[in-house]
Amino acid sequence: MRADLRTEQEREIRSLIERYIGHFNAQEFEAALSCYRLPFTWLFGEPAATAATPEEFLSMMRRSSSELRAKGLARSVLRSTTVRLLSDHVALAGVVVARLRSDDSELASLGGTYLVHKGKEGWRLVAYGAHAIEAIVPAMSSG
Repeated sequence: MRADLRTEQEREIRSLIERYIGHFNAQEFEAALSCYRLPFTWLFGEPAATAATPEEFLSMMRRSSSELRAKGLARSVLRSTTVRLLSDHVALAGVVVARLRSDDSELASLGGTYLVHKGKEGWRLVAYGAHAIEAIVPAMSSG
């Protein structure tokens, strides 16, 4: 893959994740749905959670947001994104996200990886696995 095309695809994936986090922070869950391809699976532990329909997705987003806000979350901030393109249509996007209180103190800093797929509507998130920040897969070297 050409380096300029790789860079553009990595930029598109980062933008997708930033857009999703913005929608989540604003509690715009219907808009956040445009960042996803259903069914979508969250791997936080046992068991996995899958949303197969828009209604299931919206319910999961609302429940997750409500639980996090009850713990003091005001907003999430994307600290870093590491994209590893596996093919023209598949990528891993490792993220570090800080969860902040309203005074900007940190509740938690979390690591995870999205599986991202490019279809005719562009890049979409298809699965997420939570894990230690140190476990994020590095980007490919361009050599």
